[in-house]
Amino acid sequence: MEALVSSTDGFVLAEEDLKLRGEGTVMGTVQKGRSDLRLASLQTDLDLIQAARDAAVRIVGDDPSLSSHPVLRDEIDLYFTAEQEDNLLKG
Repeated sequence: MEALVSSTDGFVLAEEDLKLRGEGTVMGTVQKGRSDLRLASLQTDLDLIQAARDAAVRIVGDDPSLSSHPVLRDEIDLYFTAEQEDNLLKG
């Protein structure tokens, strides 16, 4: 409540919400609690996450089926369902 009283800036309020409720899952529907990110935190590693996202967009943009990246294709198939993979491409 203090955050709502002290600011009308949506970014400030979103960061306060992140601190209070946690990161939740990136690939699921759980919006609070433990993150499913194992190597990074949305709260402390934003630069790393953005660099990884930029690299992923470049790789997929150049090779959408990942035919030139068979190891990466295998990892995606191992960790993500087809629906989750589709959701990755929507953002």
